[in-house]
Amino acid sequence: VACDSPGAVALNGQQDGHRAGVNAMSYSLVGAYSKEECVRDDVTGLVWEGKTSSGARAGTRRFANQGTVGTNDADGYVREVNDARLCGFSDWRLPTAIELQGLVNYGVPSPGPTISTTWFPNTTGAVYWTADGSAERSSEAWYVNFDYGSSSWSPRNLLYAVRLVRGTAQPPRYTFNSTGDEVTDTRTGLVWRRCVEGMTWNGSTCTGASRTFTHEGALAHAQSQAGWRLPSVKDLGSIADRRRMTPALDTAVFPAVSSGYFWTTTPLVGSPSDAWHVRADTGAVFNTGGRSTGSLQVRLVRTPLIAATGRRYEVIECGSWTQCRSAAWARG
Repeated sequence: VACDSPGAVALNGQQDGHRAGVNAMSYSLVGAYSKEECVRDDVTGLVWEGKTSSGARAGTRRFANQGTVGTNDADGYVREVNDARLCGFSDWRLPTAIELQGLVNYGVPSPGPTISTTWFPNTTGAVYWTADGSAERSSEAWYVNFDYGSSSWSPRNLLYAVRLVRGTAQPPRYTFNSTGDEVTDTRTGLVWRRCVEGMTWNGSTCTGASRTFTHEGALAHAQSQAGWRLPSVKDLGSIADRRRMTPALDTAVFPAVSSGYFWTTTPLVGSPSDAWHVRADTGAVFNTGGRSTGSLQVRLVRTPLIAATGRRYEVIECGSWTQCRSAAWARG
């Protein structure tokens, strides 16, 4: 089914594929520096290290992630780049898994590199280290695979690629509504249901049993919940806490879930039967076959009319006055 067909739009008006210009990835140069030196992410404000075709910052270099300051260790590379004051800065660091996953372009067919090679030249489709250690074993750390866009963890002594980042600290993370059944992530402005679908908020926690859905069933269910939607892979990945295990979530914010796979709205490019999912127990991001037969859990999200940025209005994309009127009514 075409992403812009009436049937697809009716299931979820914010599906990947027909949200042109909404939350688009955007980059810009930093002063007079070239793309091989550093690039600014206009969405997050983070500044990312560029890669050269050869030399100390070549895209082909590989490092371990063992916390030592050696020639082939990521910490040694961080010190090397900071000593050189790349782009005039000396506060470069390894990115978190969430930050690095933000660079993945899920509209690029695999194998990649699944990234904007226009803005990030000399990039290989490789596994890249993050600063997040595994909650299961201290000898392992998280990575993001830019051949596919997946994320998981691996032994720290393996040699993987590294891309450094710099940016400011984040504000306090979560705020709750008056009844406690919804939570706003101040980093993204997204509002989440604290309970997975099938469970009910009783004033202090989630009770009952979670439901599972096919991918289309998940989209249809989300559509029936006025104002709510199925999250994209980056939406759902953003609440994963990779410092934790079973679940990889802050259980004070998202209680009563320890494991399971959760659908996202993001399809796998080039493979119509697959879609992306996030594992609740580990926070890992993978793709799943069987959109019409697979049965996964669902956590819903919405974008508030008055967002964390303080904006007063929201643009509603729709194909007719009737659709616009219905969408506006559903959103209050």
